[in-house]
Amino acid sequence: MKYVLRALKYFLSMTVLLAVVLALLAAFHLVEADIDKMFVSGMKSVWQIALVLAVISAIYPKFGYGTRKAHINADEQGIRAAVIRVLSNHGYVTEKDEGKSMTFRKASALSKAAKIWEDRISVEIVAAGAEIEGLTKDVVRLVSALEAIPTQEDE
Repeated sequence: MKYVLRALKYFLSMTVLLAVVLALLAAFHLVEADIDKMFVSGMKSVWQIALVLAVISAIYPKFGYGTRKAHINADEQGIRAAVIRVLSNHGYVTEKDEGKSMTFRKASALSKAAKIWEDRISVEIVAAGAEIEGLTKDVVRLVSALEAIPTQEDE
């Protein structure tokens, strides 16, 4: 169900973005405001564009979300502290904290909107690290930050 909702969100956001771009082009008289003159095939082109956007939207959630493991050389409390510190530094606030399982959301409303409210990061503390799930781009950034910090044994 999450996958379908994500795909729908991406389809709607790309459709709105395309409509805004076309409206701006028409407002500045860079193209004619008539759909039949704006596109070579007129209204048929609109449906073809919608189909392309639907295909991209259906595929993107498969690659845009993922899970990675961060290898952190510390005990459970050290891992928790590192995760909370790194996510806080990256603009996240704790949403839920249930022992070994935590979820975080972006603190900024602007960041949430830019990510189409798909800003949740789930963290599961496992042996020798943490499993992080969320937007692939953010997960890679967070895993790199977690693995780069000095651990208790390094100090």
